[in-house]
Amino acid sequence: MSRVGVIGAGMGGLSAALRLARLGHEVTIFEARDAAGGLAANEMLGGVTFDIGPYLLLDRPGLERAFAWLGLSLDREVDLVRVEDVCEIGGGSAPPIRFHADLARTAAGLEAAYPGSGARYEALVASVTHTYARLSPLLFEPSPRRALMRHPAAWPALPFLLRPLARVLASTGLPRPVIEAIAIWSHFVGQPVDEAPSPMAFAPMFLHVQGAFYARGGIGTVPAAIARAAEGAGARLRLGARVTGIRCDDRRVKALELASGEVVALDAVVSNHGGVGTHELVVGASVERSRAAVDGLKLQSPGACAWLTLRGPPPATYLRFHRPDTGPASVLVQPRAVDPSCGREGTYPARLISTIDHAHAERIGPGGQRAWFEERLAEPWWKDAGDATVLAVRTPSDWGAQFLLARDALNPAMTARFMRQGRLPHRSPDVRGLYLAGSSTHPGQFVAFCAQSGVHAANRLHQDVGG
Repeated sequence: MSRVGVIGAGMGGLSAALRLARLGHEVTIFEARDAAGGLAANEMLGGVTFDIGPYLLLDRPGLERAFAWLGLSLDREVDLVRVEDVCEIGGGSAPPIRFHADLARTAAGLEAAYPGSGARYEALVASVTHTYARLSPLLFEPSPRRALMRHPAAWPALPFLLRPLARVLASTGLPRPVIEAIAIWSHFVGQPVDEAPSPMAFAPMFLHVQGAFYARGGIGTVPAAIARAAEGAGARLRLGARVTGIRCDDRRVKALELASGEVVALDAVVSNHGGVGTHELVVGASVERSRAAVDGLKLQSPGACAWLTLRGPPPATYLRFHRPDTGPASVLVQPRAVDPSCGREGTYPARLISTIDHAHAERIGPGGQRAWFEERLAEPWWKDAGDATVLAVRTPSDWGAQFLLARDALNPAMTARFMRQGRLPHRSPDVRGLYLAGSSTHPGQFVAFCAQSGVHAANRLHQDVGG
């Protein structure tokens, strides 16, 4: 079997490594940081465990599918807790709107604030649940366009995919404040509603039907489980091993170059470094087609984040969104609302995350980003959560430097245009033996999507080498 190098021990890289090791390949994971998990990992600050990245919620059905593909039992590996009081959206001129796991409770709250909204919201949930049932097989395929031929039941729902989120929500007849609250997930990733793809309208279905989940012990318990299984299957994990080049000859992968100067000969590479960053590492081969595929895409910033400890009353809501009538969206993430065991000595962890447009972050630079986020930290809306101690802060440039994010971006933003264009392919069209995993090949910010992308990349590689 092949000698395979995996760049990055994020969700996609770990999943690819586990799958390939179980298929009999000789696998080495090269991770630049001193721990596995990437942006889904946990981090210890001030003696308290935090989620390190921008992930907020977990998709149980997607994780169950990914773990099953990897030969793992999700229930045995990860303790998932359903989030009952999911989020509150406030900050504008309208009164706060709350979303709970219980649909009837959510609809009742909307009805009290906006008469007629309760039934319309329930109708929206029913409609998108039906549409999702038709389209969901496409989510789990490596190439949705090809999958259309295998899933004709999805065809009647295709017009839904051609509409932006704004049109889908406008058709509900719900008042503007409710529409804006439903679209908070689009606002949070910096997507104007008229640019966001229609599947963002599935958010109510995820909350009320499938459920929004959090992992007891932190989201990092998910990649930790896959990392353990990968090493148990024979994959070698090299921490502190930064890849600086993918060496090619005659348009074929030959080796990886490390920052230490070491050159590791390989037959194939799976990169979890993203669709933007991977092809910037290629040495000795033209990657014009791959670069052209991403150069015109809008990139998504990781935003800015502060890790806090709060001393105060137990939080009633996991996510508190603040979205003024004008300006960026922010969220206070309070895992103690889901997992009362988190924290210590009367304090509990929280994260304050603010959205910033990628192009704007580039324009203002590191100093401007820090000043911009200081203004967000000074806003009074979250100060009633308790006495706060700020333990760490990261801006987009900090994320880029510490997590080696190409162009300080998470990856291409999931715009309606990108969704219609299609995902980046798992197999490079320019370099033989080079494969991609991560959100550029399976757009979306669910941890489950990144895991599934790694399995798809591994399957494609194994197929190509005649497995």
